[in-house]
Amino acid sequence: MTHPTQIVAATLCSLILIGCSSAGDWNIQSAVGSANGGTAIATLDLSAPGFLTENRMLDPSQLVLEVTANGRSVPVSQTADGSFQGQLNFDANQTVEIVAAFSASGSSLLPLASARRTITVPDDPAGVTVPMPEERFTTNFDSDGDTLSNIAELRAGTDARDGSSPATIPESLPVRINFGIPEALQSADEDTLRELSLVVLVNDRVFSVTRIGNVWMGESTEVAGNDVFIEAQFFSNSNRDTVLDSFEFRQLVDNNGVFLGLNTLDPSVE
Repeated sequence: MTHPTQIVAATLCSLILIGCSSAGDWNIQSAVGSANGGTAIATLDLSAPGFLTENRMLDPSQLVLEVTANGRSVPVSQTADGSFQGQLNFDANQTVEIVAAFSASGSSLLPLASARRTITVPDDPAGVTVPMPEERFTTNFDSDGDTLSNIAELRAGTDARDGSSPATIPESLPVRINFGIPEALQSADEDTLRELSLVVLVNDRVFSVTRIGNVWMGESTEVAGNDVFIEAQFFSNSNRDTVLDSFEFRQLVDNNGVFLGLNTLDPSVE
């Protein structure tokens, strides 16, 4: 899998922030309008990931979107069709971390999902493409502290703002990971393979893996009904000097738990 910085460098001539899910049910686009005095003007047209409104779990009018660029709020407004629009200004050669966070309105905002991407604006900002599929949104938000995520409670019809709802928490199930050498590195020399180091985060927490030969294995648990957001980075060595490959994926913990057993870091590989 291509590392995010390689994606940015390879696609400097189309759009800023274009994303789509495998189901094709949402996208984020920000097309460069002009460059004035070294500043790129980018407009946004955003729709919510499909998993936030599936099975009428949440009415689109209840969604609130907050966008930040390097920590600064980007004003957005919701249109009649439920999408969100706004504008960003970037300076040439600026590295920008863009965060899109969706919440549900109510007595207080209920955080549901967020994703972040980092781009570097080129000297001549003709555009840049940054994939942001819905599988890369983390849903690790638990406002009432009952171990069920907010979105899991919306799916179940319980109150995500009340720690006593539901009365019984679903059981914790295993989350197992079994990674081999990623496809992009399988032709590397023996020295490179021997020095490889893998760092895995699950829901923003370090996930312990053990290397046996050229396979990394680990196991943890997560409450059934929650999503797990998995981030994995292969580094050139244990000092984490250089990222050689990376992987991000979101998956529902169903009644069988989660098993991610891949000999490449391509989520489509069973």
